[in-house]
Amino acid sequence: MSARHLAGSVLCLVVLTACTPQRSGGLIEDVQQDARSVQYNQIRIQLARSYEHPYDVPSLVLLSTANAASNNSLKASFSRASAPGGLTHTAGFDFGAFTDNTQLIVNVTSGATAIQGMRDLYAYASNGDPSWETSIGGSLINKPPAYRWLFRSSGSAPAECNPASCYKITKIAESTYWARTEKDFSDFVLSILEASSFTRDNAPAIPVVNAKSGKRKYVPTGIKRFEPNNSAPTILVIPSGGATN
Repeated sequence: MSARHLAGSVLCLVVLTACTPQRSGGLIEDVQQDARSVQYNQIRIQLARSYEHPYDVPSLVLLSTANAASNNSLKASFSRASAPGGLTHTAGFDFGAFTDNTQLIVNVTSGATAIQGMRDLYAYASNGDPSWETSIGGSLINKPPAYRWLFRSSGSAPAECNPASCYKITKIAESTYWARTEKDFSDFVLSILEASSFTRDNAPAIPVVNAKSGKRKYVPTGIKRFEPNNSAPTILVIPSGGATN
């Protein structure tokens, strides 16, 4: 093999090797975007539904695990033949197809405690119903923003929402939905994501009496964090564009 052919084969291997992590990096970026869509867009749409129907029963699909892989192959062949005119060198390269695959494992929130908690949080956002305080408030770390932070308009930001800080959540049909601030929407998303992880033991709620005011509040004792390993995930294998050369 001549030095020129050797250099050429090395160059091809270097190019092929460099392509693999670059394509894998692109797949990871796609998965990140998918995760954002899976979580945020569902919540945006449900907020809009709850504005019209505060006690609509919500659902939530969470992306728990994602695996991205990029595969390729290279075959090289060399030959050397003697002919009347001198030696003839030939080299051939066969680049295998690039195959990209993304495996997404999702969990669908189906437990009654989690769904009730999310429903109560959406109702609080839309009409101020404080039921979430007794259903999951004793266990919720990420509290929702104080009512009233959610607004709807048919165009620009409503008068109740400060234009300097008002955050556009989404637009559906002719209605635009706004948060008082971007942080309010972010806090609400965190509260929904946490509530979606709740499940409940059979232990009943217990009354807790405030020593100063004498008011009684029932605090659920059986709520605990949902263990992902006990769930039944759905596995989606998504070819990212199939095989390309």
